[in-house]
Amino acid sequence: TAARTVLRETPTFADAKRRLKLTFEDTGQDYKQIKQQDLLKEPIRFKTSMAYFLIQCAGPVFFYLAFIHAGHVLKHTFHYTPYEVLVHNLLVGVVQLLLWSILRTYLSAKVYPLTILKAAWAICAVAVWAWPLWLANLQTPGQLFLFQTFLVVSMVGAMPATPIFFKHFPVLKRFTYSSLLHALSRSLVNLITAFGLVYLLRYFGNWGLLLLLVPVLAGYGWALLHFEKLEKAAEGYPHRIESSPCCSIKPSRSPSKKSVPWLLQDTP
Repeated sequence: TAARTVLRETPTFADAKRRLKLTFEDTGQDYKQIKQQDLLKEPIRFKTSMAYFLIQCAGPVFFYLAFIHAGHVLKHTFHYTPYEVLVHNLLVGVVQLLLWSILRTYLSAKVYPLTILKAAWAICAVAVWAWPLWLANLQTPGQLFLFQTFLVVSMVGAMPATPIFFKHFPVLKRFTYSSLLHALSRSLVNLITAFGLVYLLRYFGNWGLLLLLVPVLAGYGWALLHFEKLEKAAEGYPHRIESSPCCSIKPSRSPSKKSVPWLLQDTP
């Protein structure tokens, strides 16, 4: 795509390759020998890869329920035309943009990102048991719109903690592994939701959703705990905004405790 030809690599990744190349040139060694260096042989932790994979699996499930499955309900229960379904889902998308993307981005400047994801997970883990009853007792499209709004606002996923997840992969393997795990999660989950959910709903009704959502939320919760342990081991939970390895731009002035309540106690 055009974005891939225009967008530049992240400074951390690009600078790491440049520093390695300069080191080889200064020592008079062949740069191609980099493949034999220990830096490229740094192992990828299986648990970390699995945790990131499970986190990436959660988002597509909620997207399918909020837009695809809800569109099916609008069409067959409320007899919406395709145009009316598109307009209805467009409004849901606007709500997602305002209350999920923008709001979470704003909150991540004041609340530690993993805390935001843990709160979203806790809300979904409690509310998921009522979702089949909610769907079974829909009377109007407005009630379905409220259900979709709840889904897109409380949706679990990687945002806004993606930089935190990335930094626990080796720098020179970060792009390859994160992209591969992201693609695998999308392929697997889309296949399961597109074909498996049809049979779950056919044989178990709306309660069949729990057979998909409960394992997804359980895996997501374990993955958050894993990255939380990694952050605590690296003394980055919570951490200063200006000293965070995942932030490439430092603020012009030090944030205060009043504006960023989760800062350490020795913040000036």
